[in-house]
Amino acid sequence: MSREGKKLSELTEELRRSYESGEFNYEVTNSKEILDRIKNDYSDGELNDMDGVAISYSDWRFSVRTSNTEPLLRLNVEHIGKKDLEGRVNELVSEIEKHAVFENLPK
Repeated sequence: MSREGKKLSELTEELRRSYESGEFNYEVTNSKEILDRIKNDYSDGELNDMDGVAISYSDWRFSVRTSNTEPLLRLNVEHIGKKDLEGRVNELVSEIEKHAVFENLPK
């Protein structure tokens, strides 16, 4: 830090490989339908369905899965670009909300 004259946060930002969305949680009654739609809509990515739906592309990836301990559908998104992350998050949130039958409002 002293050699570079930078804060620790600035130095770690230079090493960042990707940006994460944080977790979005939805109380829905139709989790399986949403997971099936997402698998279909993003079938051009690399699919891993071991725990929900995880789909990877060369510069971003996301997972949508049901919680094992709560009645929730969980979304996480990761992208190499911060600006592009926001766009992908908005795209997936819209997709979920378009097909969701909510028990309660999104958390």
